[in-house]
Amino acid sequence: MAATILKDENGISAVGLGILSNALLIAYGPSTFLSAVVSDRSNARFLLPLGLALSALANFAIAFIPAAGVLS
Repeated sequence: MAATILKDENGISAVGLGILSNALLIAYGPSTFLSAVVSDRSNARFLLPLGLALSALANFAIAFIPAAGVLS
C-alpha cells in the first residue's frame, strides 16, 4: 500500500522504490547486530523502560508533526 502511494502521488518510479527498500534493509541489518551487542552488555531493567519511553515519544512526535503534504 505504501509503495502504491509513493508511486502514484509522489511520482517515485519502480526502480526508486527498489533502491529505497534495499537501502532500508541494508541499514536495518547492521543495526540489529549493534542493538544485540548493546542489549547484551546492558541491564534489561533499564533498557526496556527506556525503549518504551522513546517509542512513545516517537509516536507522539509522528502524530503531531505535519506530514509536509504527503497525506494531504
